[in-house]
Amino acid sequence: MSLTVRAWRAAALFVLLVLPQHLAAEVLRNGQGVLWQVARDGKPMAHVFGTIHLADPEIVTLPAPVLATFEKSTSLSVEAILDGTATQVLAQAMALPPNKSLQDLVPADVFSRAAIAAQPYGLQPVQLNRLKPWALAMLITIPPDEIIRRAQGQPALDVYLTSKAQLSGKAVHALETMEEQIAVFDGLPADEQAAFLSAAAIDVPAKEQIMAKMKEAYLRRDLATVRKVAQEGTPENERAAADKLEQGMIGARNIRMVERMTKTFDGGAFIAIGALHLPGDDGVLALLQKQGYAIKRLY
Repeated sequence: MSLTVRAWRAAALFVLLVLPQHLAAEVLRNGQGVLWQVARDGKPMAHVFGTIHLADPEIVTLPAPVLATFEKSTSLSVEAILDGTATQVLAQAMALPPNKSLQDLVPADVFSRAAIAAQPYGLQPVQLNRLKPWALAMLITIPPDEIIRRAQGQPALDVYLTSKAQLSGKAVHALETMEEQIAVFDGLPADEQAAFLSAAAIDVPAKEQIMAKMKEAYLRRDLATVRKVAQEGTPENERAAADKLEQGMIGARNIRMVERMTKTFDGGAFIAIGALHLPGDDGVLALLQKQGYAIKRLY
């Protein structure tokens, strides 16, 4: 699997593993459930499904209520579609200009820890130096066993749904462009990117432990706990920068995605987006309610 594709697949996990989720200690609005019906005036308009972008068989195997709803749908909307053009755009965005290196942009101790964290991924310091801090952070966020699954041809859940929809002739829509998603990271100052690289530079056992907790919570449809797990271990001195990226990765994107997904609402629309976009007062479900839609948890 190319570094570009690996980084793209890791983007959502970067949010889950690195960003503190401050609503975790409170009662989280719409924090339980992964499949929701969206209706207006008593008429079903769409279904929203929260995903985790993993190729783990337990994640990709859709529960019966989700599978039945998906199969009855007439269209699928996902966060973005990684085609050849998008891959090229991401690859170019990840790379530093020829006259700069990663060591120029991050403290020596951060680079050293990131280099150690990158070793299980087969990445050498010369390769790291060509990457922006946010790009390397995404590459080393996803656990190696997940990379192995994808290298063996096992698709992540969102990719699986996209392929299944295309094969069955459903219309497939992207709620964002690659450029819009990249802008969230590229717009961060170098010191804030360095803070996230530092937070991502943890050892593999720690990543696997966090991932196991998140997977267990997701499978029981407990998004509030998924957010709580994400908060564990985030250093206090990295929270200000994390708040800023969280707003870009979650809050601002929720507004944009809701605006675009509602244009597909025709009774048969199936929306599959990262699970942490659903809950909270600024989550997709709450934003839909503010627009007059009624939501109902189905699973």
